[in-house]
Amino acid sequence: MKISGIKSKLLLAFVTILVIMTGLNVGLAIYLTNQQSEREAFTSLTRQTILLQDDLQKTTLDLRAIAEKTTRGTDNLSDLATIYAQTQQIITNSGQPAEYERVLVFNKVISLNRLQVVLRSAGFSSIAVYVDNELSHYVTTAEAGMSVVRAGHKALIKTGQNQAGELEFDNWPNWAEGDLSPLITFQVTLVNRPTISFYFAAEQRVVLQIVIPVQAVTQTVMRNNITLGDPAGLLVNQLSIATPETLNQSAPGQNKPLIIGAFVFQKVFDQAFLEEVASQTGLLPALYSPDGLRQIQIVDLKIDPTDLVQWVQENPGATDQQIQQHTLMVDGEAYYQALTLWRFEEEPRLIIGFAQSGASAAQKVRETVTGLLGIAGLVLIVGGVLGYVLFDHLVKPIVTLTEMVARIGLNTQVEAPGQKTTPTFSDKLIEIDLRADDEVQQLTAAFNAMIRQLRQSFETLEERVAHRTAELEAVNKDLETFSYSVSHDLRAPLRAISGFAAILARRHRANLNDEGQHYLDNIVRAGEQMGRLIDDLLTYSRLGRSSVHRGPVALREIFTLLAEEFAGRVKEIGGTLEIADDLPVVMGDKTLLTQIFTNLLDNALTYRRADVPAQVTVTHQTEDKTVIIRVCDNGIGIAPEYQEKIFNIFQRLHSQEEYPGTGIGLATVKRSVEMLGGRLWVESEVGQGSAFFVKLPKE
Repeated sequence: MKISGIKSKLLLAFVTILVIMTGLNVGLAIYLTNQQSEREAFTSLTRQTILLQDDLQKTTLDLRAIAEKTTRGTDNLSDLATIYAQTQQIITNSGQPAEYERVLVFNKVISLNRLQVVLRSAGFSSIAVYVDNELSHYVTTAEAGMSVVRAGHKALIKTGQNQAGELEFDNWPNWAEGDLSPLITFQVTLVNRPTISFYFAAEQRVVLQIVIPVQAVTQTVMRNNITLGDPAGLLVNQLSIATPETLNQSAPGQNKPLIIGAFVFQKVFDQAFLEEVASQTGLLPALYSPDGLRQIQIVDLKIDPTDLVQWVQENPGATDQQIQQHTLMVDGEAYYQALTLWRFEEEPRLIIGFAQSGASAAQKVRETVTGLLGIAGLVLIVGGVLGYVLFDHLVKPIVTLTEMVARIGLNTQVEAPGQKTTPTFSDKLIEIDLRADDEVQQLTAAFNAMIRQLRQSFETLEERVAHRTAELEAVNKDLETFSYSVSHDLRAPLRAISGFAAILARRHRANLNDEGQHYLDNIVRAGEQMGRLIDDLLTYSRLGRSSVHRGPVALREIFTLLAEEFAGRVKEIGGTLEIADDLPVVMGDKTLLTQIFTNLLDNALTYRRADVPAQVTVTHQTEDKTVIIRVCDNGIGIAPEYQEKIFNIFQRLHSQEEYPGTGIGLATVKRSVEMLGGRLWVESEVGQGSAFFVKLPKE
């Protein structure tokens, strides 16, 4: 739709600016709202990350305290001492009766009953007892088991839960062999002090493991009760939690304490734990190993803790809490994320992370956008009405001025269909009478001054046109006189000089010495060169006065005639002339086109390299409404600085002795091409040849 009228355009411009400004304000408000939502999201994530870290810290400390208290318990230490002594007795005397093994199993069941109470009350996932470094017995929330010797080989027997969810210890003689729980290992590395560690197990689980080593003083003694056939026994006393200090202490006359086993307590943090945290916080928690290679998370957010891991590696002893915040895209949805490294007893344990979907923030932004768009629409309506009233007041004088200018006496008259209109004088060139208090008044004064100048110009126009026409006719007459003089007055003496020189050469050449013959030859050549120069100059001058007869011209016909014309010359110099068979039809003057391509072919055969056979090709390229003819040779080429100058009249780059010519040919070609509405240019490289391009209108 075309917008006309200054008032409509100004109003459109005003509304456009108003829309742009309103859009910018709305966009800025949306951006600030989004930023505020993002800051609130990161604040919540950081707070929950610190809280979960504190909860893990407290849980770990509490569980360690319970583990140490359980290990120090008299009953548990007594159970371990008994099991250790009986195990050593069986190992030392492999031929002991089966009753020894039954007593050992019974004592393990007693220990398992005690440990099950601790496991359920404290929230452990498993408790295992190791004698030396090998598994003795264990209990988990779902099963209990122990290592035994059956038929001379070690085996694992276990029991599960009954229908009431209770572990069945009473039927221990009937426990069957089975596989070890994934939480338990057959062996453990004994340490000389209580240790805490975290490791990532299979099935998306993080395991907190507390190892409490137990030390004791052992002594072989004679037993009074030899019912079982072995009077020797092992006395295990002074049991306590092992530490490096107590292991090096011993009373005079006693054996040095040694580590007889360990209690291993484990707490599992799995998907259920993360889901509970998520339900409490409304966020998405995740746990990572300190190296960032293993993790458990509810939703795979593809979080990359590489930066935090790198910071931890570069600052191994740092105690400052480093919290990293990121925004990432998962399946087209934005998530805000916070990560921190949790250290326990100055050792990096876990990377704790929380993420929050950007959907809640997006909802707030949508609500803000809805409100802002409503306000923006109201502003646009009110602004449009006020703008219409204001511009109507401002534009009314300009409209009045336009109507008055339209009534001034400058009319147009159509001379012929399809031709341009020419202004004619009118008596309606009257000054404008308009009163205004702003720039419109100045514009009115400028129009009135212009009208006065137009009136004066129209009055003298015919006189000036007649004078200029007379001047042009005089110039044309002078040009015709010059052409006649060149063709008649200059040619007559030139013919006399050339004629007498020819007679002299024919009749008296033998009477002349070598120097005379040389001068005579120079006169003949100079006459011929002068004749060619006069012919080319007349051809160039006639171009400005001759009319162009445009019409369809078949280039193939022109080049067929030119090929026949240049055939003898091409054969004489041992060259080749190749012309494309599919040359098109163009709009032009056949005479001018023949003259153009005659000059180009003549130059291509003239300016050749002495040691290389001339190769000239003629091709074409068709564009939308034009055709480009390309005349290419392998001659001497043209330096870049001369590729524009060669189209100037009398511009030559070589002497007559090197390459004959008048310096007018290419100037004539360029002028002829321009008269046909075309364009001429050259691409060349010295020593490689030249390519002349003629661009002409298509048929």
